[in-house]
Amino acid sequence: MKFDYTYILLGHFKVYEPMIILTNAIFFILCLMFYRRLSLFNHEYARQVAVFMLMLGMSSVFGAIGHSVHLNWENCFLKRWFF
Repeated sequence: MKFDYTYILLGHFKVYEPMIILTNAIFFILCLMFYRRLSLFNHEYARQVAVFMLMLGMSSVFGAIGHSVHLNWENCFLKRWFF
């Protein structure tokens, strides 16, 4: 299957799916703000939710990185490990 991906060029590097990266970055910033506010409460449940928000934001950042480079590195890994 061949899909037509949206991308922007940063120098010689293609960044795929820029809107997903932007929304994931905004979500990460919001999660950091929620983490900071929730960690100020002196209650165990609030601290657990704060850590959950931090992990949710971190997964969003990893998703943004994965979306941006998946086609740039796909052929590199396929050629190295399978062919």
